[in-house]
Amino acid sequence: MREFDAEHNDPELMPNNRLTTVHSIGTYHATFVKSMLRGVNRRWRYNKSTAHNLIDILYLKRLEKRLIETPTHLKTFSDMVSFLKTL
Repeated sequence: MREFDAEHNDPELMPNNRLTTVHSIGTYHATFVKSMLRGVNRRWRYNKSTAHNLIDILYLKRLEKRLIETPTHLKTFSDMVSFLKTL
């Protein structure tokens, strides 16, 4: 089975292709994020208690750039960013 291409496809549409081996969609997505981060930077590790790895200014700037380049992707995240900018 090929992994979901979150770089070119909307991550919010990621299917749970491993329902038989993973117990929930949340677990599948957490596994995916761990794998993705290792591919970006081997030193990055992710778990719920160390989610600070995702709070990196360069990572957030890349997400913001993606929102501009692919406005139909990451709709929920885009809505949250728009809301936060109103505060």
